[in-house]
This record gives sequence, C-alpha cells and structure tokens, in this order.
Amino acid sequence: MIEVGRRIHEGLVYINGEPCTKTTARKATTCVHSRKPIKPGDWVYRPFGNSSIRSARWLASEVEAAERGTPTSTQDAGD
Repeated sequence: MIEVGRRIHEGLVYINGEPCTKTTARKATTCVHSRKPIKPGDWVYRPFGNSSIRSARWLASEVEAAERGTPTSTQDAGD
C-alpha cells in the first residue's frame, strides 16, 4: 500500500514518510509498489535527496491513484 502524505506542491509529495519528487525515469526499472515495469520516459516519483531508498521509484499513476483513493490493479478494490 502506498501511504501518500502531505503534498508540498505539484511535484513534491511525501510517500511512505519520505519526501519524493515527480520526474521522468531515465532508465528501465520496476515500481516498488506495483512491481510493474517502468520504461525510460515514464512519469515516476523518486525520493528527494540522498535517502537510504534513493533508488526506489513509484509509477506516478499509482501514487496519484492512491491520493484520490482510487484502487489500482494491485490495491484492494474494497469488495
């Protein structure tokens, strides 16, 4: 589950207690939440600064869905 906290501004939000910034992926990787592939150019959130999880990436669509409370394919739909 993605725990989305206070949004500082459009591109900076707290995810699981870490300040993260929205950017485009530079290389292929995997979303730490959904395990979906991330391709270069996809919009992602990454930790801001030099944190211990600096290589983590979250698909922006997953984070923004969690903010809205909209279930994604990996979240419980509440059935």
